[in-house]
Amino acid sequence: MKNFRRFALRSYVFLLWITGQLHRAKKRLNSSNAVLVLMLHRVLDKELAELTCSQPDIVLLRSTFERMVRYMVSEFEIVDLRIAAAQPSTVATRPRLAVTFDDGWSDNYTAAFPAISGASLNCCIFICPQLVGKTLPFWPERVAAEMRAKESRIDVQRINTVIERLKVMPASEREGYLRVLPINSEGDVDTTFGWSQALEMQQAGVSFGSHTSTHQMLTRIPPVEAQREILDSRIAVQSRMGHACDLFAYPNGDVSPRVREMVKDAGYRLAFTTRPGFWTGSTNPLEIPRVNVSEDKVTGLAGHFSRAMFDYSLIWKAARNVAEHTP
Repeated sequence: MKNFRRFALRSYVFLLWITGQLHRAKKRLNSSNAVLVLMLHRVLDKELAELTCSQPDIVLLRSTFERMVRYMVSEFEIVDLRIAAAQPSTVATRPRLAVTFDDGWSDNYTAAFPAISGASLNCCIFICPQLVGKTLPFWPERVAAEMRAKESRIDVQRINTVIERLKVMPASEREGYLRVLPINSEGDVDTTFGWSQALEMQQAGVSFGSHTSTHQMLTRIPPVEAQREILDSRIAVQSRMGHACDLFAYPNGDVSPRVREMVKDAGYRLAFTTRPGFWTGSTNPLEIPRVNVSEDKVTGLAGHFSRAMFDYSLIWKAARNVAEHTP
């Protein structure tokens, strides 16, 4: 059934491509002077992708990413987040994209950074200062590791179901569950990069923003704790990187009017969600939409990077989302 759905979707995308629908979506992105902000997490070699405990929807293969970078550079204008914010109505000759990464995984440095620097591509990485240079720093990977240890052939969907249930639990209840999980520190697949690597990337042009101190879902913890996560992380990033930190990404996309005001009061100028859509001149600068990128979204039937799938999953669907939420 899964293979049939995959075939059906890609057949549909091919139809959109040959009828010009995908091309027209790119033209709408360009003519609206909007920016499509991409949200990536992990870029892994194939053998490491088979070992990671990260969920598939945050993983992109290195070979796919390298082909995607070449496509983006050839077809789009890759913009710096701060420049895009200062010039929201800039008339571009090509559709505009911005590239972001969440969490600060070590493969951002070992796999993504070489392709980014080689293409002189602007990007921003949102990091959690207290989780820099750690193994299994985020609880979803810890949960997946423990479930795999108990059942080696466990279905990925079962793991995802447990993780999604934990996300909606009250924070105190979830922490109680996680506290009893062992932390297996073997291997280096699911680790975050260190400060020295962050500084090296910054010197090469990569920007850095805050993703809270410890990746807490801000709408599910007490306001005082949320405020501390937001402010302390900004101070830590500025201290370590020696540069102003005015960019923020909400963990898990969790944002509310109260949280948004906390982010504003902490001194951030731009904040990014996980809601798909276009960033236009009328967008609230503290709720900028982003489109998640993963392997399945940008590959065709042969398993290689597909321009048509990229345009469909990231541009055409974002445009549909904008249309559905426009009065």
